[in-house]
Amino acid sequence: MQKKTGYTLLTALLLIVALNVVSRLYSVRLDLTEDRAYTLNPVTRQVLRSLKEPVTITAYFTKDLPPDLTKTKEDFRALMAEYEAIAGRNLVFDIIDPADDKTLEEKAYKAKIQPHVLMVREKDQSIQRVVYLGIVVQYLEHEIALPLLQPGISLEYYITMAIQEMSDPAKPRIALLQGHGELRPEEMFQANEMLNALYRMDTVRLCDSILSRDRYAAIAILHPRQPFSDGELQMLDRYLASGGNLFVSLQTVTFDYAAAEAVRLETGLDRWLHTKGVDIAPQLVIDTECGTIGVLQQGTDGTARVPFPFFPVIKRFEEHPITYGMTSLVMQEVSPMTFNDSVQAVFTPLMRTSRQTGLVGLPYHIMIDRNWNSTDFPQGGLVTAATVEGRLAGTASNRMVVVANGSFPVGAKDVNIIADNANLLPNAIDWLTDDTGFIALRSKHTVSRNIQQLSDSTRMWLKWGNFLLPMLGIAAFGLLLMHRSSRRRQRRMQPDYTD
Repeated sequence: MQKKTGYTLLTALLLIVALNVVSRLYSVRLDLTEDRAYTLNPVTRQVLRSLKEPVTITAYFTKDLPPDLTKTKEDFRALMAEYEAIAGRNLVFDIIDPADDKTLEEKAYKAKIQPHVLMVREKDQSIQRVVYLGIVVQYLEHEIALPLLQPGISLEYYITMAIQEMSDPAKPRIALLQGHGELRPEEMFQANEMLNALYRMDTVRLCDSILSRDRYAAIAILHPRQPFSDGELQMLDRYLASGGNLFVSLQTVTFDYAAAEAVRLETGLDRWLHTKGVDIAPQLVIDTECGTIGVLQQGTDGTARVPFPFFPVIKRFEEHPITYGMTSLVMQEVSPMTFNDSVQAVFTPLMRTSRQTGLVGLPYHIMIDRNWNSTDFPQGGLVTAATVEGRLAGTASNRMVVVANGSFPVGAKDVNIIADNANLLPNAIDWLTDDTGFIALRSKHTVSRNIQQLSDSTRMWLKWGNFLLPMLGIAAFGLLLMHRSSRRRQRRMQPDYTD
């Protein structure tokens, strides 16, 4: 009997050792979150597998972070474990507290990581805390710093983009058109930062540039405010004939706030777009779902925020790679878009206004304090952005994205704009260049869930349930063991009638 028990214990011990060995070689994690927050995007896996040299990721985190910031630290640690499982020896990461050592503090400062004063909740009070919460990504001689990780941001997106930007020198070239009052890179800081991570962005002029699909994967024309010549429009046609793709954000009407009126914006590009099947009317969209504008209050030095229907908040998105993960963006001074039969092409709407929308024609005098009513919004679902696919010039097949608003990506370095306002342009360029993998990663974010408020009776049931259920479970398990032991004794005590 003792020998049999020894064999059983030895077998169990060997099984435990074998399971530990297998678990070290093969690990499986289940991600049960709604937004797949802990599942690496295929693009991230591809970037990590393609590393030819080790990448070093150093997190400068204060040790005793407040609870709401500790989650960012733990998310980083869990994410690095996933990265390490894919990249192996090509990824090294570390978490240090610069406040522990003067040398580390100087190292953090040189890496552009500085302490930040944040308002945090501690013991039901809002207090100021000085914390380090930044990351430095290093690859060969290159280095990218993320000075402050805001709670809820997509760590995977920013870290993967930093690795991609430094490790892949062969980036597609994108032409950012200039010469007609278009937006400059510094005027759309967030969108430009994303684009620079994946593409080589060149500012070009039609008059002195040789544009072809072999040189530029796409051309972006962003909010031109001066006329195009006929020769320049012909150059765009030649670019399309070479198989090129275009992104165009165009306004046909804009506000002259000094004169308090809406004015026609003449560039000639709207007439050129008509020959490609797209019409942008010289009208302004008004919408009940809209942004606000500051109005100076009489008799005071303060301002009040009032709804301004000329700043529609777009929340209706068609299913398309460009709009993947989008929830809302603001389009100031946007016009309606329609499609004509000038070319044989496929027109696909991307986003629409709300179901309570109206149109305002020219001339129009701006009245901030106008009282709007339901009769001003008789329409709905007007298209404000779309794609066009087909032969737009010559025999080559083209892709074009048109947005009937020019200022949507505008944002300075220190100004946080709406995330989807920044994402729209990079998403569109990804689609134009047939590289949509980063769209899903760019749109990945942490979904917060508010704690559901429970009634007093429900809380009481849960309290007693948590107290009694473990005790009942233990009691039931003990009764089961007693029953099994009793049955064994009864079987041993029964007489054996076999010969």
